Amino acid sequence: MSGDAPPPPEDKDLPLLLGMGAGILGIGLIAAAYGNNERRREIFFAQLAAGLVQHGLRYVSASFGRAVGNLPVWNVTFVHPFVGVQTVRVMLPAEAKPYAESTCAAVVQKVAAAI
Repeated sequence: MSGDAPPPPEDKDLPLLLGMGAGILGIGLIAAAYGNNERRREIFFAQLAAGLVQHGLRYVSASFGRAVGNLPVWNVTFVHPFVGVQTVRVMLPAEAKPYAESTCAAVVQKVAAAI
């Protein structure tokens, strides 16, 4: 009977099947969230680079961290046309979202003010 459908799951298999389904759904949601976070970071770094160019600076890198009191901080490395490679540490208010557009604008402003 090769064309027959598989037998329906028994009641004792139902919790296992539901658990497996939930696990697969969870993995899918995690993967989607990871993709969104990666895209948000890409956009942030592109905006940061573009903002620095407007001040005559060439973006090299930026790293996010936390300072004393769990305050968000960005360390931004760039090339100044006359001074060369520099790194500026930008402290932000506690409520700042690390990859928000407003955070990017604040980082660019503080880097520009520091040169």
